[in-house]
Amino acid sequence: MKRIAMLSLVLTLVLMLGALTACGGPSGDPTPAPEGHPLIGSWVWDQSDGYVYVFNANGEGTRGGTPITESFHWRVEGNDHLLMETAIMEESWTFVINNDVLTITSRQAANMQFSYIRMD
Repeated sequence: MKRIAMLSLVLTLVLMLGALTACGGPSGDPTPAPEGHPLIGSWVWDQSDGYVYVFNANGEGTRGGTPITESFHWRVEGNDHLLMETAIMEESWTFVINNDVLTITSRQAANMQFSYIRMD
């Protein structure tokens, strides 16, 4: 019985490791944004000046605040679909920019919406 439990544990760990490896970090090279894309730049959360998104023109970005930031790759599909790949998952958002305010709404979690003010 102990042998079966140990084998189950090992198989579970192997499967989890495989899943994490498949997710990986932001994989491969990021997709560069079209020149002058309106997301490019720095955005501060409207609820706290300690949380910032930075979207770089090369398709890379960071988010968070001192001392913890997270890197991601980003791309846009269509006019309003923002995809961000972090070290552990791919996030899907609908975005709107109005008067230098970026509003993102999750396409994966109900009622998850945040607004950010352009910094630069």
